[in-house]
Amino acid sequence: MEETMKEAQLMGTLRRKKNDHGVFEDPWKTKVICWINKGYLHMKPATGVTVDKKVMTGQETFDMARWKVDKAEKGAKVLLVPESGDPIRLRAETEEEAKMWHGKLGEARVVASKRAKEADFQKSLKIAEALVGPDTFQPSMQSSPETHKALAKRDQERGAVHLQKTLPPPQQPAPPQQ
Repeated sequence: MEETMKEAQLMGTLRRKKNDHGVFEDPWKTKVICWINKGYLHMKPATGVTVDKKVMTGQETFDMARWKVDKAEKGAKVLLVPESGDPIRLRAETEEEAKMWHGKLGEARVVASKRAKEADFQKSLKIAEALVGPDTFQPSMQSSPETHKALAKRDQERGAVHLQKTLPPPQQPAPPQQ
């Protein structure tokens, strides 16, 4: 946990709204320390608190690839909407702080989505290789550089030799004649 906090893109204290609160109870009384790191939102209570009838003592981690980030209609609020289930409502002290959190959470969602797509692609490659066979499988040129490096390393370990085609530099168009 300490490592992720040190490497955080954004860290601060927000208020988390309780989904199940009493009539006379302040729904925003729960203070949480939040930080964003590598496409994940980490959250831990600022003090020992109860959230939705559960005592929140440890850290919660949310993979932002699975959460949509919305800005509340009014106030300094950010809304995290899951694929299914109850949303998480967070409130900052100021509108500017809420905009900053909204922007950074959006960036974290992009990072997390790229990571998820790459993981899905890697799984697809493994399945395709298993179906076709490791000797005949050739990945698409659309795959990422990391994928090509991993496959080249695998082939090198197997003793395969790759010949790389060197393309000539692109030709400059001729200047228009006057």
